[in-house]
Amino acid sequence: MPSNYHAAEALLNQLRPTLGGTPKPLIIATVVNIDALENSSTLGRLVSEHVAARFTQAGYRMVEMKFRNNVYVKRTQGELMLTREIRDLAQSHDAQAVIVGTYGESSEYVFINLKVIEPASNVVVAVHDYVLPLDGTVRPLLRGR
Repeated sequence: MPSNYHAAEALLNQLRPTLGGTPKPLIIATVVNIDALENSSTLGRLVSEHVAARFTQAGYRMVEMKFRNNVYVKRTQGELMLTREIRDLAQSHDAQAVIVGTYGESSEYVFINLKVIEPASNVVVAVHDYVLPLDGTVRPLLRGR
C-alpha cells in the first residue's frame, strides 16, 4: 500500500536529523487496534511489514516483534508508557528506538497513527497520522484478525 510507504518516509524524514546513520537497530511492534491494544489484524501486520521494509531499505537494522500481547503500550494513570517487555527487548538489542502504531476504524475510514519512541525515556521522536478509505481492499484486512 503506497500510503504505508509514504508514512514510513514521513517518519524517516523526521528521524534523519535525530538518529542519523547510527548503527543501532530499531524495533518495530505490530500495529494494533486502538480500542483493544492486545489485538491486531492483517492490516496492522501489513502496516508494520511495510514500514519495516522502508526503514530497512533506508539502511536501518530492524528487529521485529511478532507477539500478540504486551507489545505496544499499557495505560497507566492516564499516560501511555512502553511496556516493560519492550523496554527490556530494546535494551537487550541495544535498540535506539521503537516504532509502534495504532489504527481505529469508522464506518468509512481507518485512521492510523505511527510513533517512533526512545525506549529509555518514552519520548516520541517522530509521529505520522494518515487515513485509509474503508473500501473493498481494506475491509477484508481488518477482518483477518
